[in-house]
Amino acid sequence: MKLLKGVGGGGGDPFGKIKDKYSGSVVSIDMNYPRAFGLDPAGSSTATGFVVDKTQGILLTNKHVVTEGPVRAKAKFLKNEEVDLIPIYRDPVHDYALFKFDPKHVTDTVIEEIKLNPEGATRGTNVLIIGNNGGEKLSYIESTIARVDRPCVPMLDQNSFYITASDTGVGGSSGAPMLNSEGQAVAMVAAGDDSTNISIYIPLFRAARCVELIRKGQHVPRGTIQVAFKHKTFEEIKRYGVSDDIIKAYKSTAKDDNEMYMLTVEKLLPKGPAHDAGVRNGDVLYKINGKMIHSYIDAESFFDDNIGKKI
Repeated sequence: MKLLKGVGGGGGDPFGKIKDKYSGSVVSIDMNYPRAFGLDPAGSSTATGFVVDKTQGILLTNKHVVTEGPVRAKAKFLKNEEVDLIPIYRDPVHDYALFKFDPKHVTDTVIEEIKLNPEGATRGTNVLIIGNNGGEKLSYIESTIARVDRPCVPMLDQNSFYITASDTGVGGSSGAPMLNSEGQAVAMVAAGDDSTNISIYIPLFRAARCVELIRKGQHVPRGTIQVAFKHKTFEEIKRYGVSDDIIKAYKSTAKDDNEMYMLTVEKLLPKGPAHDAGVRNGDVLYKINGKMIHSYIDAESFFDDNIGKKI
């Protein structure tokens, strides 16, 4: 009889060392919403979060976990320490938010900061999702990134691609980190479809910027022209009457598959800044201040960096 080697801490498990090092950095979160607020009902729920700053005690999770209304939340660490959480940031557009906890109350669990590496979310990357799957406190799901250009979930987000991977995640996984082989978070669970075993993940480009500013004690500037964009393939863009020369120029300057698109105006706020400037539904975004805009990230970075300025 051939004996099988254990897989904990390495062995035959490609993510064994990652599980050992970072399981203590992922928490299950129990939330109580004492009253309805906006579209969020009163009630209770469970989710996941992960430590992005162990010294200051900062957790990253989804905005739909924190919600926009009053919330009482408690995090449970790997060795059962329970700490109160205070929401310190909710993004106005994207589905991410930050909780704060007191690190002095976590004395048994070894915590390692999970670094954010949004550029690491590429098609074909093998990943590990550590979360609170089904409310079970700790779960491991291994998968492979299939898409990095999925349309986002309108009720959760806008002006963003989402990422997909096949897995068996169910309720409680929201806010779980998707880790690469280096233990870096390349994305975060947003939602899933139990009928297809497909989960969708939020990219972390804007979250990484937010975390860095919060760690420095700085304000997080967020600019907008009050437009929801929609990405279109070049074949679709041709139907908008865009010339072959413009499309060729976009193709030649695209850095990766995420930039093989152009953005169109899907909806905008009446009498908002874009509307007052003459922008209308169906318009194609070509350039801003002479710069080609290949992606949602390009557009949002420009708006965030030019608050109060004319464009």
